[in-house]
Amino acid sequence: MRIRMFASAGRCVVAFVLAAAVSPIARADSPELGNAKTLYAQASYEDALTQLNGITDADTANQVDQYRALCLLALGRDREAQASLERIVVRAPLYVVKDDDASPKLVKLFQQVRQRTLPAAAKDLYARARANFDGNHFAEAQAQFEEMLVVLKETAPGDSSSPVADLKQLGEGFLKLTKAQLMPKEPAPAPPVAPPPPARFAPAKAVVYNPGDADVVPPVDIVRDLPPWNPPSSMPNGTYSGKLQIDIDERGLVERAVLVETIAPPYDNRLLAASKAWRFQPATKDGVAVKYRKTFSVVLQPLPPAPSRP
Repeated sequence: MRIRMFASAGRCVVAFVLAAAVSPIARADSPELGNAKTLYAQASYEDALTQLNGITDADTANQVDQYRALCLLALGRDREAQASLERIVVRAPLYVVKDDDASPKLVKLFQQVRQRTLPAAAKDLYARARANFDGNHFAEAQAQFEEMLVVLKETAPGDSSSPVADLKQLGEGFLKLTKAQLMPKEPAPAPPVAPPPPARFAPAKAVVYNPGDADVVPPVDIVRDLPPWNPPSSMPNGTYSGKLQIDIDERGLVERAVLVETIAPPYDNRLLAASKAWRFQPATKDGVAVKYRKTFSVVLQPLPPAPSRP
């Protein structure tokens, strides 16, 4: 989401941006993979293997290895077929060979190979997750640690003496650390601001001026930080807006803050609390510091979807 704030007299835009997730897009079979499937269906296994060996697209690697194993089994080359299936398990431990997309022999062989290869796949996932954690890529690390723990449940469910038990403890520990890194951070306290130079104060009862008073010099921002907008998942993803009115006294401090129009319940109180720390060069009339009332429009707005990867 991004936050934009506009002063009623036409001030600058302030924006905070949070990352948006991008969903993967399904891809159709490449011409080469389609040709290989056709050749397999025609029992031209050697030609199908030649076609498959020329495919280098990483997005279809699992399908390529599955059809390679089918061809190898049909040619009686079982050991090579097992090697193809092992590559699938290491690459994607949760991959499933569907009954309607393979022969019963391949489905059974894949189950055997997968059960045997899952511990190695879990170790590979842990290594990749640690590399992402150490590189501060915490979102990717979280997904890989979670996948690794799912894989470990299949290797030795409930067995604390299993050789992968230590790996499970490491994965759970690093997953907690990763989630902690992804938690929204509290905003740092505003640095102390030196008070403005002494100004002459109006001797009589203070009048609160506003943008309609042409002979008053408006206040100038010194510190005006907005709290971040972290909407709860239960809120609809959309735009929220409202208006905040503040009274700035002769010292440049916020004396009063009121929501003229509410914005969003999770954000209203945080904005009111943050406004108390704002500082301004006070408004002046004839060189004398005066009180000033100012109204801001606040807009909480979602980011546009990120472009899909090719």
